[in-house]
Amino acid sequence: MKIENLDSEKKFARSDRVAELLKRAISEIIQNKLKDSRVGFTTVSAVKVSNDLRIANVYVSVFGKNYEKKQTLEALEDSKQFIRTLIGKNVILKYLPDLHFFIDDSLDYSEKMTNIISGIKQQSSENLKKKIGLELTDDDIQKLKNINNRLMNAERILLTTHLRADGDAFGSLMSIYNYLDGLNKKVKVVIDHGCPQYLAWLPDSGLIEDNKNLLIDKNFDLYVCIDSDFEKRVGYPYEIFKDKVNDNNLIVIDHHPETIANTNLKILKTEAAAAAEIIYYFFKVNDIPLNDKIALYLYVGLLTDTWMFSQENTTSTTLYIASELLKFETVQPYQLTMRLFENKTLGQTKLLGKLIETIEVDEKYKIGIGHISLEMFKETNTTEEDTEGFVNIIRALKGVNIAVLLKQQKDGKFKVNLRSKDKFNLLPFVKKMGGGGHIKAAGFTSELPLIETKKIILEELRKML
Repeated sequence: MKIENLDSEKKFARSDRVAELLKRAISEIIQNKLKDSRVGFTTVSAVKVSNDLRIANVYVSVFGKNYEKKQTLEALEDSKQFIRTLIGKNVILKYLPDLHFFIDDSLDYSEKMTNIISGIKQQSSENLKKKIGLELTDDDIQKLKNINNRLMNAERILLTTHLRADGDAFGSLMSIYNYLDGLNKKVKVVIDHGCPQYLAWLPDSGLIEDNKNLLIDKNFDLYVCIDSDFEKRVGYPYEIFKDKVNDNNLIVIDHHPETIANTNLKILKTEAAAAAEIIYYFFKVNDIPLNDKIALYLYVGLLTDTWMFSQENTTSTTLYIASELLKFETVQPYQLTMRLFENKTLGQTKLLGKLIETIEVDEKYKIGIGHISLEMFKETNTTEEDTEGFVNIIRALKGVNIAVLLKQQKDGKFKVNLRSKDKFNLLPFVKKMGGGGHIKAAGFTSELPLIETKKIILEELRKML
């Protein structure tokens, strides 16, 4: 190594020059002189020397795992007197600085940022598509036309959806009913468990049929299922008519991932925020004019399935459709929001209080879980319908990314609702439990007791997380 004397250099540049010389000297010592098995693949990335030249902070970048970096740093600290001695033999300084070694994570950080930026670029087109929302393909447009042709050629039509219909299912169903009623079709609207109480104020709620016996001897030309595939989730309409439906007399319009759209009369758009979005485009594609009732029902579908346009499924498509529906006098955002979300009874409020007392939070895995028992329903004179939106109360808790609400049914079983607000996909879990739904809003039914059901839910979620 070449011997250099830096004491004669100008004072203003001395610390920088000493730092550069020490960087070269220490690099050579680590690579060629230091025989310690703990030292991994190490690069001296920088040396910073104090103005009085008494202290030198040496920053090293170590390729490997965290424990390998730790071992290397310990080895360098143990060897720093040996390193100083070798430096002293080759560098002439008035003071030989004390050495302090540090791991330099700037390269790791830079690499991480590069990967993040690269990932953003790769996902940009996908994210843009998510923001745009629903886009119709030529095949989608043809299916929507096929569906309308089939509706116009049928005389006796059954409209149904999943049992315990929500706002989207009910609104989408009734928008189609109003269209068919205008064509003087013979239409029966059937929902297992009838019209939800919180939607009973809507104009056609009294038309919903919930009498299983009135259907047994009925025959229909066409069966229409909206917001669900025609399967067990539909309840007794499925049980009664499952042997009578085929690819030519069953229409399905849905946005749930588990639905299989394998016929010309089935359309599935999982990117739609609500079934109401697809129904809106059904009307547009077929040049069917909207009226005040249809606009009202479609808006109710959008508003409820996006939880007041606040969930991640809300896209530019959702807001565009909402803006078009606002042109109708019946669509009054404040009034509808108040009717749907700010109209809780005293019993509901008391029930919510009892639920809150049961909530537990797993802080490590960020899971919030609570339950409502039959006794709690009885004490507050409420029913399951009064729990609409309760799972979102759990989801709203700080530090909770997955919310779980268990509601006991009259037969003792537990209906389990789940919501997530991070990137966790609920579907693999609920499908394993025999349920379904969306990526961030799903559910299933458990026949096990409360404690056992909660235990299984938490164990399985923790595994997946």
